[in-house]
Amino acid sequence: MAAVFTGKILLDFVFFWPLFMSVLWMTGGLYFWFRLERHWPWGKEVPPPQLEGNPLISILIPCFNEGKNARETIEAALAQRYSNIEVIAINDGSRDNTAEILNQLAQEYPKLRVIHLAANQGKAVALKAGAAAARGDLLVCIDGDALLERDTAAYLVMPLIRHPNVGAVTGNPRIRTRSNLIGRNPGRRILFDNWAD
Repeated sequence: MAAVFTGKILLDFVFFWPLFMSVLWMTGGLYFWFRLERHWPWGKEVPPPQLEGNPLISILIPCFNEGKNARETIEAALAQRYSNIEVIAINDGSRDNTAEILNQLAQEYPKLRVIHLAANQGKAVALKAGAAAARGDLLVCIDGDALLERDTAAYLVMPLIRHPNVGAVTGNPRIRTRSNLIGRNPGRRILFDNWAD
């Protein structure tokens, strides 16, 4: 009798705990969206956060066959209102015109440096190459098809500076590429970007 009772408790826990946690997470997400994010004072009149010590932020952009997106992505990264930045674009062995576009952009923008990898080795290797070349202690890593808002870099590194125990911060990305299954499903895209290599 005790085994049946214990089994029922275990079954109830295994079934209801994930359900309870899912409802809790969804409620928290909706609360954040409706009470905070929608009413955040974004706009030209709101200055970027002040970062103590004016640290150099290195923005790393790994690019593989991003010829269509590279210019827009890099120009958005360079348009940060926080001025002490460098942008490092890593060409991960692209087979399209990404290398030419990155070289042209490097001539136009002095804050942009370009690293060319001979062959496609994956996002992780490209980010390691960019991190090794970075002059800043703070890294912001984005995809080659992502667009940064003009204060994103400052907002992302602010918790790292103010709270020394924080080791990493993530943003709230909006997916632009919706032409394939991965682009249409953000959860799959996160899995693909982080673990598919």
